Amino acid sequence: MKNQRGFAAPIVALLILILVIAAGFVFTQRNSDNVDEAGQTTVENNITTVNATDSTGALSYSYPSSWTIPEYVWDDCCSGPPKAEPDWKEVSQPITLKPANEHENVKVSFTFNPTGTEATSYEPFKSIDEMWADRTIDQFNIHERISINGADVLHTVTDFVGPAEVEAYKDHYYTFFKNGTVATVYFREHYRHNWNNEGTNGQTNYKASEHLDDFEAIVKSIEIA
Repeated sequence: MKNQRGFAAPIVALLILILVIAAGFVFTQRNSDNVDEAGQTTVENNITTVNATDSTGALSYSYPSSWTIPEYVWDDCCSGPPKAEPDWKEVSQPITLKPANEHENVKVSFTFNPTGTEATSYEPFKSIDEMWADRTIDQFNIHERISINGADVLHTVTDFVGPAEVEAYKDHYYTFFKNGTVATVYFREHYRHNWNNEGTNGQTNYKASEHLDDFEAIVKSIEIA
């Protein structure tokens, strides 16, 4: 009996050691799923996201890992003298995010330094006050001023229905102002035009309401240095 007790003690110690090693592995594995660096993935509430920044590094954001970022192609689209492609380390490059297996027009877009209307001589807005003063006030637009991660934000929802309901769409805009960075994040929730149903079998019509929560999560993740 003494020999059996003496033999059992090392086995118990070995089992305890194995359990300690296993617990340490699980802890390390869980922590590795929450890395707050650009390009790394984060798991929160069973949703995997990718952390990224704009081309200058001034703006950071997260997006669902099932979404993609199409390569941006510079296009000197406007009239006048040819324009050289900007240095994207100095100027924020536009960003497009697309969910997988969706209509080509379903996307979230980031644009920078939005300009005003004729009332502001089409100059870039420098403050939320300027943009608020230039907002469109009618039955289709709702505006609110909010704060997200320390940035002043103008949130606009445009729910448009045209004459005889021939055309309808719903757009969401968030424009961020902080430390000289001005960025607009845009998502069109749905689009319908009766002509498309007849001429193109509705190919340009779509509904993307199921991605609205993803869009809102992207917006809330935005931080500006």
